[in-house]
Amino acid sequence: MLSPPSASPTGSPLSQVFTQGTPGCALTLVAGGGNAFVGVGCIHSHRHLTSETLRVPASGGASTKILSEPLQLAFAGNFLWAAGKVSSGNRNVLAKIDPATGAVVASVAVPHNDLPELVAGDAAGTWILTSRGQTSSGVTYSLHGVNPQGTKIVQSVPLGGIEPKGATPSRIFEGLAVDAGSVWLIDLGLSKGGGLVVDGYIIRVSARSGRVTGVVSVGHTNTFAVSDGAVWTSNGNGRGIRIDAKTLKVTELKAESNFEPFAVEEGGVWFMVRNTGSSHPAP
Repeated sequence: MLSPPSASPTGSPLSQVFTQGTPGCALTLVAGGGNAFVGVGCIHSHRHLTSETLRVPASGGASTKILSEPLQLAFAGNFLWAAGKVSSGNRNVLAKIDPATGAVVASVAVPHNDLPELVAGDAAGTWILTSRGQTSSGVTYSLHGVNPQGTKIVQSVPLGGIEPKGATPSRIFEGLAVDAGSVWLIDLGLSKGGGLVVDGYIIRVSARSGRVTGVVSVGHTNTFAVSDGAVWTSNGNGRGIRIDAKTLKVTELKAESNFEPFAVEEGGVWFMVRNTGSSHPAP
């Protein structure tokens, strides 16, 4: 379970801290509607799996179990969205969930019962990245758009052959975001010889047409933040960069290296500086 210690005073760096009681557990975390939602999956002795999704009030108080799976989560359109085996069946679904009660309001089956990898959305709809088992060329990924009601898949985008000519794709996607009519993904990419990851890409998909409308080579990166008409990420040299969401023009930030963006708020974007462990807004 997650349990809160005493809250620190308002305005301090941490106003609420929650600790997860069992070590070695995988977590997914999203926030919205005055709550944080945490997917927890723990493997104990004899490979016994404990899994659940918890609601943690931002104002403090005990966490509440709302689902029995550590699902891929997103908060969009004032609802929690969860992808995986939400019910007791064996089918993977994308479920629209009332954040206050944990009740499933609507759900749609994941095509081919593929494995949910990432979920993101906004008020206009929710998107889910899925993968399907090993093939001769690796894992097959697809991107699916779901209507705001959570009842129908309205777009399906196969993610194959979209990297620049001569690049060796990894078919490993590490980020998914939706903003202002576009869906954004990170493809880790690989060097031609395999091994060291060097050729990462930011991919733009039109939420309206479902077509890939842009691919930007950025070098090694595995995180980004999207908001206010821009994509913020880092390049292969660890420098922070800004990608214009319309023109895809890349601008390198005048800041120290080893930057990783993790949040955008009104007035600026926040980066994590890996060599110091500190975080601060970009200039």
